Amino acid sequence: LDPLTALAHLPRIDVDAAGAATLGFGKALEVAETPDAELVAVAWDDTLAALGSVEGGLLKPRKVFVG
Repeated sequence: LDPLTALAHLPRIDVDAAGAATLGFGKALEVAETPDAELVAVAWDDTLAALGSVEGGLLKPRKVFVG
């Protein structure tokens, strides 16, 4: 079972390579117009890149799988 499929119940945010790199360094990423969420799945190139939370327009990485 693919990790993104297993986490399909979570909100998903797709990022580009630059966003994945930012998260890979443990830095927050601006995500305009995204509602606050305690836990989100972050995808890059259709692969699970991270788990994080969104607060005040910032995606904060909790567990990163790239980088």
